[in-house]
Amino acid sequence: MARETRRPVIPVCTSGTAAANYLPAVVEASLSKIPLIVITADRPPEARDCRSAQTIDQVRMFGSHARWSVDLATPAASLGLDSYYRTIACRAFATATEMPAGPVHLNLPMPEPLIDVSEERKRPARISDSEFAADESRPPYTRVYPVRLSLPPDSIGALAGMLSGCDRGLIVCGPAAPSPDAACSIARLAGRLNWPVLADPLSGLRAGHHDRSRIVDAYDVLLRDPAFCEANQPDAVIQFGDPPVSKSLGQFLASGSRRCHLMVAEPGTWPDPLQMASDVARVWTVELCDSLFESLDDSPQMSPRLDSWLAASARSRAALDPMLVDETTMFEGKVVAELMRLAPDGCAVGQGHTSFKLKVGARAIPADVKKVAWLRMAIGNDFSIRLDPNRAWTLDQAEVALHAFQPYGIELLDEPLRSPEPGDMRRLSDATGVALALDESISGAAALSAFIEHDAADYLVLKSARLGGPTRCVEIARLARTAGIKVMVTDSIESAVGMSTAVHLASGTLASWNRRRRWRRAIFSGWIVLRS
Repeated sequence: MARETRRPVIPVCTSGTAAANYLPAVVEASLSKIPLIVITADRPPEARDCRSAQTIDQVRMFGSHARWSVDLATPAASLGLDSYYRTIACRAFATATEMPAGPVHLNLPMPEPLIDVSEERKRPARISDSEFAADESRPPYTRVYPVRLSLPPDSIGALAGMLSGCDRGLIVCGPAAPSPDAACSIARLAGRLNWPVLADPLSGLRAGHHDRSRIVDAYDVLLRDPAFCEANQPDAVIQFGDPPVSKSLGQFLASGSRRCHLMVAEPGTWPDPLQMASDVARVWTVELCDSLFESLDDSPQMSPRLDSWLAASARSRAALDPMLVDETTMFEGKVVAELMRLAPDGCAVGQGHTSFKLKVGARAIPADVKKVAWLRMAIGNDFSIRLDPNRAWTLDQAEVALHAFQPYGIELLDEPLRSPEPGDMRRLSDATGVALALDESISGAAALSAFIEHDAADYLVLKSARLGGPTRCVEIARLARTAGIKVMVTDSIESAVGMSTAVHLASGTLASWNRRRRWRRAIFSGWIVLRS
């Protein structure tokens, strides 16, 4: 979610070892430059280092992987800390999102009782919670302006002079997807130089609304040919992002000598493990590309190797695509190819979306109805809507809510009841006719069996990490399928390892029950949900 929106996601947990479970996600976010604001509850200082229950040393527990880590002041009714907490929140957001983006850790000691509700209601706030909820366009408590870095004009002129005279240039874009503005700026610079762009699959440049006419995507295969490498060694390279994943590309760049290898290293990074750079520009991508674009001559640049790269990439792709279609083993590349092949043209499904999941239950039911109505109006009637109240309602409240949602065609409801008893779930299903999904209620096969006996569920959501691993998930999924319950595989806030486990669980488990053709249809009917 944070990777896609480029806005921080906020994982929150209790004190003790629960916080340690966030370490893989924090490390992944730090290396991938993904904004997170991790909030860990903690015991107050007087309960630390004395063998108190559910207490470990949480101060700066994520080490150098956190962009900023702070042990917050302990809340107290006698202290006016509203301004302090609001300022910390604004600073945390700014730190997590400014480049290089990454995780921020806020450790919050909390004494008992955790909150004095009456005191909170008495104390005036500079901007109340209701005002925040009513109008998100209001200014923040503290406005933070981002740092904007650019090279001085003489340095830009020197770089433009080196690059403009080169007719055998290359732009390399590694992982760490740039913003849409950065992708457009890189594409515009490539057009001015007329150089090919070797874009890593994780670079974010292979798809989007920018100019992709110079993108070379089959370079990993091309660069395994020594003759091609020798004939296409560049005289100049501009490299953006992290080092490329492709081993053949890394060897290709390290093997030749060139007059200029410009490494664009955003502040706080040094992405040159092979020590290839002749010049390092520690500057924001957009500012550098735009400055170079303005400084370069706008007359058409000659690049005799651009057509060679593009033609060779097209020939390789034409040979690889039929081989991928004929491949029977289901692996990550095959899954992507099948999704692209089966997706209809001209609709959101072509971008991987068949349904929209909306969180409800945090506000009053009328407010949620307005939100669902807006979503239905925005997406039309060709896509399904799934709602997740996170156990927010009683049985009576759930019935009221579902009757209010009925005009908007809800496909399913995920864990609606605060106390999800099988009998109540069955009564809710009979009263509303809406499909119900089980998620947190299921801890194993025994718990699922109770709902099966009451015919109280239509869907089962499997999370491998929460249920004890893929083997146990397979056992639970088999029981569900035997009872006619459809299975969805998803993940929690996990690292790439956890998401990869979810992908393999979904493809391997469901493909073993269904013929591949049926399994492929299942992806688009919403039986399998893979979140990234």
